[in-house]
Amino acid sequence: MAADILIVDDDREVRETLRDVLSDEGFEVHVAADGEHAFGMIDAGLRPNLILLDLMMPLLDGVEFRAAQRRDPRIAAVPVVFISATSTRPSSVDLAGAPLVAKPFDLDELLQAVTDALASAAVS
Repeated sequence: MAADILIVDDDREVRETLRDVLSDEGFEVHVAADGEHAFGMIDAGLRPNLILLDLMMPLLDGVEFRAAQRRDPRIAAVPVVFISATSTRPSSVDLAGAPLVAKPFDLDELLQAVTDALASAAVS
C-alpha cells in the first residue's frame, strides 16, 4: 500500500512539481495551498503518512501548522519534512525535530528525506 503524502505549500508550481515527482515514485499525493486548507482536508478525513510542509505561507504558516499538528491527536504522530527557500533553520523557529529541505530542491535529497521520515515513523 502506497503512503499518503500531504504537500502544504502556497506556491502552485512547487505543489505540482512535488505532486508529479512523488506520484511517479508511487505515493498517493494530496495538496493544500496553506495550513488552513490542509486542516480542512484533515477535518474531512485525510490521514496522511507524511506531511511536506512549507515554512513560510500566508494564513497558517508551517511553524503554526506544526504546533497545531502536534496538539491534534488525529495527526500528532505524522512525520513532517519542512521545505523552505531558506537553507538554514531560523534560530528562533522550533521545528520540533523535523528535517528541513531547501528550495530549489535536490530531488534525491528530498526523496531521501521522505523515505527516512516514513521509515522512522514505521519503527516508532
